[in-house]
Amino acid sequence: MAHGIQPFGDVRILSCLWGDRLGASLGRTGSSIPAGLSERGVEGIPDDIAIWAALEHDPLFELDMLGTEQRHAELPPGTTPALPSVRADVERMARDPAVRADLADAGLDAHFFDAADEVLSSAPARTALSARPSAQTRAALSRALVAAAMRRAENETQGPLFLDGDHRDALVELVAARLGGASDRGQVGERAVAAAKRLATDFVVSRKVDRSRLLMTRQATSVAGDVLVYLSRGTAIREYLAETLAGIDDEVVVLGHSLGGVIAFDLLCQRPCPNVTALVTVGSQIPYLYELDALPGLALHAEDRLPPHFTTPWHNVFDRRDVLAFTAAPIFGAQVTDWEIDSRTTFPRSHSAYFGNRRFFQVLAVALGLA
Repeated sequence: MAHGIQPFGDVRILSCLWGDRLGASLGRTGSSIPAGLSERGVEGIPDDIAIWAALEHDPLFELDMLGTEQRHAELPPGTTPALPSVRADVERMARDPAVRADLADAGLDAHFFDAADEVLSSAPARTALSARPSAQTRAALSRALVAAAMRRAENETQGPLFLDGDHRDALVELVAARLGGASDRGQVGERAVAAAKRLATDFVVSRKVDRSRLLMTRQATSVAGDVLVYLSRGTAIREYLAETLAGIDDEVVVLGHSLGGVIAFDLLCQRPCPNVTALVTVGSQIPYLYELDALPGLALHAEDRLPPHFTTPWHNVFDRRDVLAFTAAPIFGAQVTDWEIDSRTTFPRSHSAYFGNRRFFQVLAVALGLA
């Protein structure tokens, strides 16, 4: 289980992976969109999120700015570059079982030290570490190392990391501590923050497209293709889920992420599933598709109600920064409970970061009747 979060006792986790096998106006004027969803423009983005939005597209972003400042600074005679000692610290980290365990827990152990070598071999790092690092430099270097590892992991696996902002920052603090002292999350240069906000749109629109077009196309095709297949030929997919549920001789809490939640919801709208005791939808488009009158299992109608047989408790988990997540309570009222999670990360990572967030597991405990 990710990030040290332990399973709930003897609860069994079973998968129903249908993809490999089967692979407009809003009817309620946008009621499904979470109120106060967006920061208006990049200036409204919190500083730490702006920095990480830039780092995820260029892990050397902050070091490059610090290196520029360092080049214009006069160093005292006899100044010893910090780079060799930092390399030694990283080598000690590679031999530290506690560090390796935390990196493995985040899915980064196989990628972190190769990424660190890349970062420390870069011109921005050599310049920024041409003298004894300040707290700000150490914090920036720690963020660069973690960001580079995240990027390498996702490029090599071609899949998302279930890593939210809290766990990401914990890794940064762990790395900073091994580099000579505790990291201060506030040690972010004002120029770096301002530049991150100015460049946010450019990073998302052009730089990511230029560098990651193939990966982005594959990921987009997977998501859009699954949606189109389901909406055009969803019967076989729902039947597959129904057969899976019927084959479980026990009570079941159904957990569906994104389109998976839509499929589970549609099935429960169309027929009773007696052994399903709760439905948990995460980052789901159910309310949005309902407003579009595009749900196969529930047509838009004058009274926004679930079918009479749909008595299953429904928990809907959303993050305001996940643009694929919607709130259901404004439409269906007390028939559903909306749970808000803040992963402290930007889209698209926010769409998968739920499963690294402790609050999500608190919601799951409620659905399982354990809290």
